[in-house]
Amino acid sequence: MIEVSFDGAALSNPGLAGGGIYIKDGKGHEMRCALPFGILSSNHEAEFAACVAALRIALENNYRTVSFRTDSQLVNQALEKRYVKNSLYAAYLKDALHYIDQFDLFFANGFRINKIKMRMLSQDQPLNNKMKNKDRGLQLMNRKRVLIADSALLGITFVWGTTFIVVQNILDKLTPLTFNAWRFLIAALFLLFWQYMRRKKVRIY
Repeated sequence: MIEVSFDGAALSNPGLAGGGIYIKDGKGHEMRCALPFGILSSNHEAEFAACVAALRIALENNYRTVSFRTDSQLVNQALEKRYVKNSLYAAYLKDALHYIDQFDLFFANGFRINKIKMRMLSQDQPLNNKMKNKDRGLQLMNRKRVLIADSALLGITFVWGTTFIVVQNILDKLTPLTFNAWRFLIAALFLLFWQYMRRKKVRIY
């Protein structure tokens, strides 16, 4: 599941506007995009512009199952109902729906799936089976995350519980200053390696 978060804002109504997009895939890879929009009429228009840009970028990266998240209630309602009253935003919504219909699965704020996609899947048995397989995969992924979290908590408890015994034995052979020096050195090397493995990519459009 690809997680996409976006937001947009304008300095005034109208005013200079911009948006930001954050994308994270199931493997922990991250992408951040800064989007200058120029002069727009309001924050709402900037949020719609950011939504369209986020959808376009997701498709350009060949993402097929995505979960979109935004704090804009107006954008959420427009995507869910496939309708917006303001004609200015209608053009953005039209582009957004054009992109949305190209995804295999599309979730808005993690809960709502595109209604047209649901009807298509219920009418087409092969696609319906495909959706069931994807749902089963999502359930397995969620179980895996819970297992990892529980295992991490158990590991922390074990390390914390054995720390006192280990420290007591080590201090019989090393001075406190030497022990702390080695302790912080090992921790620093571990954090450097962890940061290298999780290095982040920043893309500016």
